[in-house]
Amino acid sequence: MTLTLSTWLGACAVVPATSPPAVDRVRSLPPGVISAPEAERSQSRIVIGQSSKADVVAALGKAIAIVRFDSGYEVWVYRIRPLTDKAQQGDTEWVILFAPTGNVAKTRLRPPVASG
Repeated sequence: MTLTLSTWLGACAVVPATSPPAVDRVRSLPPGVISAPEAERSQSRIVIGQSSKADVVAALGKAIAIVRFDSGYEVWVYRIRPLTDKAQQGDTEWVILFAPTGNVAKTRLRPPVASG
């Protein structure tokens, strides 16, 4: 029995390590900055009138900026970073407006401003 147990434990020790999933590499971006592929996947999960602040945090993480208004509305700002050569052109801005109820009221994508 001891031989079987030590053989089993030894077999577990030689399992090669796998590379981290793509999501871990995406999350290496600063808070509030998401990759373009992650933004594409998340857009269908954020539904106007239904998605809550908790839903948005679960899909995108913390916002890069939050503006709260006396009326109860909030604006959350995210940056979408391209994974191509277009990265030199800047990040797209994803603005999410929350109603006083805490649900998404409106979203808007603002393309990067061309410099020069």
